[in-house]
Amino acid sequence: MVGYKQAKAIFEVLVGVLLLSLTAVGLADHLREVAVHIRHHAVEAWSIAFAERLVRASTKRNLLVIGVASLLDGALSASEGWALCYR
Repeated sequence: MVGYKQAKAIFEVLVGVLLLSLTAVGLADHLREVAVHIRHHAVEAWSIAFAERLVRASTKRNLLVIGVASLLDGALSASEGWALCYR
């Protein structure tokens, strides 16, 4: 269980740092372009729904919130792993 918590913490911190750094270089704009492309070329209902959700979620503010939430969850998982290791 401790190994799982530590692996989860590392993964979440890396995802958070990656999202925050990619948001700083314009990931939101690129995601929006991809979503619009999918929406215009998709024929299945699920892919159109996915593209619509991606368009709504790919704002700079939303990506910043997701990145910070991932960092905080990674920190919490790391402290849980530490507590499990030293209980």
